[in-house]
Amino acid sequence: MTHDVTDPLVTIGIPAYNRAECLKEALNALLAQSYTNLEILVSDDASSDHTLQVCEEYARKDSRIRFHHQKHRLGMAGNHNFLLKKAQGQYFNWGDDDDTWHPDFVKTLAGLLRAYPTATSAMCRAQHVVRGVPLPLGEPKPRDNDRSPYDYLLHYATVG
Repeated sequence: MTHDVTDPLVTIGIPAYNRAECLKEALNALLAQSYTNLEILVSDDASSDHTLQVCEEYARKDSRIRFHHQKHRLGMAGNHNFLLKKAQGQYFNWGDDDDTWHPDFVKTLAGLLRAYPTATSAMCRAQHVVRGVPLPLGEPKPRDNDRSPYDYLLHYATVG
C-alpha cells in the first residue's frame, strides 16, 4: 500500500461487540478507501460470536488493521476509551462495526482538516440504511450565529 508521504496518519477506531458479519462489511469499506495512510484499530469487547476470528483474518490480510481482544467486557465507554489510548494517527475518526463508508470519505475529511489547520473536527452527512433500504436524508440547515456548536450538532447535523 503506497501513499503520499505528506498524508498524515488517520486512525479509525472501531469498538466491536458480537457483530462479526457487520464488521466484515465495515472493514471491507475501510480497506477500499482512496486515502491509504490509515491505522484501523478494532477492539473486540469480549464478544461471544466469531468477531475475534474476523479480526484475526482481516489483520492477516492488511497490516493497517490492528485488533485487540478484550478478555473481559469493558463496556461501551471503556472500549471507546481503550481505542483512543491506542490511536497513533494525527487525525482520529470513530467507526462502528456496522458502518460503511464512501471510498473517498477519509480523503475528503482529512483534506478539509489539512485545508483548515485551526479546525478541531470535520464532519459530513450520514445516510441511514435499515435492512438494506436507505432512509431519506433531511435537508441541511444553516447555522445560526447565536447557537453554540453543541446546539448546532444536536439540532441540525444529520447523524448516522
